[in-house]
Amino acid sequence: MKVMITGGAGFIGRYVVNNVISKGHTAVVVDNLSTGELYNINNKAVFYELDIRDNGLQKIMHQEKPEVLIHLAAQISVNKSMEQPIMDAEVNITGTINTLNSCVKEKVRKVIYTSSAAVYGNPVYLGIDENHPLNPISCYGLSKLAGEEYIRLYSEHYGLKYTIFRLANVYGYCRNKTGEGGVVYKFLDCMTDQKEPVVFGDGKQTRDFVYVDDVAAACIKAVDSGDNDIFNLGTGTATSINELIDVIRFKTGSRAVPKKNGLRTGDIMHSYFNNSKITGTLGWKPKYDLQKGIGETLTFINNSGDSPKGRCIQNYC
Repeated sequence: MKVMITGGAGFIGRYVVNNVISKGHTAVVVDNLSTGELYNINNKAVFYELDIRDNGLQKIMHQEKPEVLIHLAAQISVNKSMEQPIMDAEVNITGTINTLNSCVKEKVRKVIYTSSAAVYGNPVYLGIDENHPLNPISCYGLSKLAGEEYIRLYSEHYGLKYTIFRLANVYGYCRNKTGEGGVVYKFLDCMTDQKEPVVFGDGKQTRDFVYVDDVAAACIKAVDSGDNDIFNLGTGTATSINELIDVIRFKTGSRAVPKKNGLRTGDIMHSYFNNSKITGTLGWKPKYDLQKGIGETLTFINNSGDSPKGRCIQNYC
């Protein structure tokens, strides 16, 4: 089977492409390299450097004829979405529409789309399930929700199958320190070098941290299951920022003490998923708890000789 992955040179894309290839499928990567990196792309994949808003996307689909498209390409910064809402909408909404148009014209069987917990906004209850009210509080959350609605509409009108994943906080090895992958990675670097990580608020904020390889595994499962459905993709476990730092301190042997700054305006205090739908319907279960996932990330860093430098500040969603 041939699978096209938009954003396949990015943090999550790297793992998805590797999983696609490991299952014996052919991977076609489309990425404009605005945040993705060439070193992320498996050398067995076919690569096209192209923006998803470009009309050339359909030509690539016509040439490659993928059966399934995994749509990861996106503008993922919440802060940037508020500063540049037009750019955010152009990438996440217009880019998704262009991708869907190309899929319909070239008879792609299915689209797998990575949305976000940001579509829920401030939780009304915990853990958040798929029936939770949708009330995004950022342009990013709104644009991802618009992408979901366009996919649903295209499915109704054109018979395009889909699976939508609303992602929790994804972490793992990520040389490009932007977006979801950078949170744990920056903390690891800080505490390995005995630097103090900066935490906004008291650190009691909770999030659902899911390891990137578990996310990739879910995408592969959705190739042949979960049609026309939406799933929360997370561990279902609430982890505070203080607990996250404690795990990293244990794994690194660090004695660094976090520096606490004031809570940022608009930050959500508590957010974690109820993941019973994805575990029951798709048969997906996370293989990595936080201890194992942090250990795996640290192993990647040590083996690569890479050390992510920069300000040691949290960026959790």
